[in-house]
Amino acid sequence: LGQTVQGFDVIGWQGIVAPAKTPPAIIDRWYSELAAVLREPEIESKLNEIGLKVVASKPQEFNQFIVSEFKKYEAIIKAAGIVGE
Repeated sequence: LGQTVQGFDVIGWQGIVAPAKTPPAIIDRWYSELAAVLREPEIESKLNEIGLKVVASKPQEFNQFIVSEFKKYEAIIKAAGIVGE
């Protein structure tokens, strides 16, 4: 679609988040365990079969990604004049 509509750059993504004050040690452990599971060939294969690409971003990278997505859509929403009801 990005080749047809100039500037159209949308991807679907999923992730797991935790409450803001979760201790870093818990976040690190959760990430390590989840990333290990997602690297298992059978798991990755099954996810690929249903059209999902496995990207086990580190917690800080995923946070930066989420922030950038919010900023991108905030600008689009403002430019389009969309308001909540």
